[in-house]
Amino acid sequence: MFIWGRITNNMKQLITIIITLLIIIFLQSNNPIFSEESDSFLFSPAKSSFIYSRKPTISLAFRNLAIKLNSVKVLINNKDVTASSIILPGFMSYKPGVDLPFGENRVEVHFTDKSEKKYSISWMFQIKSFDLIKSINHDYKPPLMIREILHVTMKGKPGGEAFFDISGLKTNIPMKEVSPGLYKGSYRVGKFDYTTNVYIYGNLRMPDGKYEKMKAKTPVSIIAQLFEIKILSPKDGELVAQKFTIKGRTKPNVDVLMTISLSFRQLGGLISGKGPEQGGIETRSDSNGYFSKEFGFPVSVNGLKAVINIQARDSEGIKSISDEVSVFLDVAKDREHKEKKGK
Repeated sequence: MFIWGRITNNMKQLITIIITLLIIIFLQSNNPIFSEESDSFLFSPAKSSFIYSRKPTISLAFRNLAIKLNSVKVLINNKDVTASSIILPGFMSYKPGVDLPFGENRVEVHFTDKSEKKYSISWMFQIKSFDLIKSINHDYKPPLMIREILHVTMKGKPGGEAFFDISGLKTNIPMKEVSPGLYKGSYRVGKFDYTTNVYIYGNLRMPDGKYEKMKAKTPVSIIAQLFEIKILSPKDGELVAQKFTIKGRTKPNVDVLMTISLSFRQLGGLISGKGPEQGGIETRSDSNGYFSKEFGFPVSVNGLKAVINIQARDSEGIKSISDEVSVFLDVAKDREHKEKKGK
């Protein structure tokens, strides 16, 4: 059992804040995660609710009651699970380690408050077996790379609208009913798709509004190809203003490092030299893999050249293949840019 007294005051404050926020989120949700029996208790799963998960998070919020933590006892279907429960001021939670049985499940929580008043709280919820979907499967064989196709098959009640989701990557991918109750769909891996160890979810909605969602048993990892990065603009050889924006795409949510080298020409091109590197410019890609960063030439000299080399690095320190373009400062273009900005 998790004992509150063993942790520091700072940790207590942090945990209390997190719990409060979770309860607020639960209460404001469109889905009734909690049902309210009185002003003192909140339940999860909701009382008399129907759920599909056989390992639901079972919680009870005590709200304004000051309870004795060492008095709390939790039973699921008459089995004492107190030692495996998280018990905090105002909140208890239990996550089953094995599947609960289909049908009715009973939760009991016994405790004493600080005024020595004893409580015995109990509620029921139902775990339903799937009525619409029988199975969801896919043909994933690692590694799944660019242009390869992931095929998904779902068996269920005929006559429905079917689609599948790749968690964290793509949702509502349509499936076709190829024969009564047999639905098939596919997804072709795109150039910048990247996700690891996620699950496929099959969805089936019937004309009468009934809906089910089932998770495939095995996860998938989609790595479009070698970890790469692409500069989308400016293009190689492009004439640019003194200040311009570098845009590109790579894996989502990774660090992007830009190294920019400048070169210049003197005496009509008879003497050439290389200026200092303007390296170490960092940015980060967004949740779709896009990034942008403004860069400015230090001086406005017609024909000044910048070689832009960009590489990405993920949270594990793995670096991408780099991409590189060269651009040239055009004083006239810079003047046009400034005039437009002035207007």
